[in-house]
Amino acid sequence: MMSYCDLQRWMLGGCTLLGLAVSSSAPGAIIAHYKFDEPVGSSTVVNEVTDNGGNGVVGASVVLGVAGVDGTAVQLPRINSDAGMINMGAAGNAADILNKITASGQVTISYWLKSAAGVNTSPRSVAVSIGSNANNNSYVDSGVRGDTGFVGAVYGRNRANQSTAPNIGDMAGPVVTNDQFHHIALTVDTLADVGTLYVDGAMVNTETSAAKYGAFPGFNGFLVGRLYRSSNADPFGGVIDDLQLYDQALTAREVQWLFANPGQAVPEPAGVVLIAVGLAVVACRRKVAS
Repeated sequence: MMSYCDLQRWMLGGCTLLGLAVSSSAPGAIIAHYKFDEPVGSSTVVNEVTDNGGNGVVGASVVLGVAGVDGTAVQLPRINSDAGMINMGAAGNAADILNKITASGQVTISYWLKSAAGVNTSPRSVAVSIGSNANNNSYVDSGVRGDTGFVGAVYGRNRANQSTAPNIGDMAGPVVTNDQFHHIALTVDTLADVGTLYVDGAMVNTETSAAKYGAFPGFNGFLVGRLYRSSNADPFGGVIDDLQLYDQALTAREVQWLFANPGQAVPEPAGVVLIAVGLAVVACRRKVAS
């Protein structure tokens, strides 16, 4: 027998899913999803969105199989070489992913991060980056800061085509180096000139500026554990899990969904409606049965 409180939770779940469907005029299209559930010793991590390529080559010092927020995760060693990173774009392997981001003019980078204090001490320790190796200053990236006043703070950055201050989108969030998992989402919308940073489902920073968010770099690479540019820089030490890329700037509601549902992608609207209706029907049947 379903209690009244149980019924409320079922109905709330359905309403939340329906709200997710109708609140987004343009649903976020997932173009890459890495669950990092491969066994220890694997040399490749798989993009679950198989049509887009982008399987990652695992560096020799990267450790798979550590405890994650959903299943297992990957441990990055903070080594400034190929051994300390995962290369999703080796030999042009991520071209379809990067071309879709460029064509849409929008991107969301969503991932779970776990790092202890005192590990990532350089000004930037890059967890995830997409960018260009044609020069040193064209990328979109996110990770942990270590510079004065921001030690341990998460950040999200859009640096287009060698732009220099003040024309770099650079948002800081709260300290996340407490050896606990935190959900990070960075959205960049070059059509609306907006960047937004979320931590654990809540918006913590946003900027609107055509100079900072009006263009993407010429993407040709995608790394986990280091900044992607023409030379090695800014390695990250810690655990990463459930990395997702979308060729849309997700809404706040969609980011909240990702935080509440580790390991899952944002549902397509048709699927959301069907799930929500199903929940409502089941709830009503249980109510009648009680």
